[in-house]
Amino acid sequence: MGLSPVYIGIVALASDFALMPFALLLSDNSKRIGWLEKLRRKLFADEKKVRESKWLKRFQNMGKVGVVLIVSIPGAGGVWTGAVLSHILNLKKLETYILLGLGSAIGCIIFILCFHGIMNWVL
Repeated sequence: MGLSPVYIGIVALASDFALMPFALLLSDNSKRIGWLEKLRRKLFADEKKVRESKWLKRFQNMGKVGVVLIVSIPGAGGVWTGAVLSHILNLKKLETYILLGLGSAIGCIIFILCFHGIMNWVL
């Protein structure tokens, strides 16, 4: 039947961890490097709109827990949105890596459990 949900979750977690340094680089240091700033503007074209959204403000009010939650909710934005939120909250880089990693791990566990439950229900 293909790949197991656990294997897919591990691949998703590994890809999130590989994406973290790039997302943080774009959200933190891109203004110093010209081509990187252009890329950041394309990827975060609606950053001002995101900063002003009621949805993100709810997570912003939660602080560090909000970063973990926004990353862990499957389909809610993931590492990119978590990196922007941690940048808005002025979190330290190590804290951000830990929170993004924790949120990603929780999100993968949620995905695996939901997928496994759906497969057991269907089959």
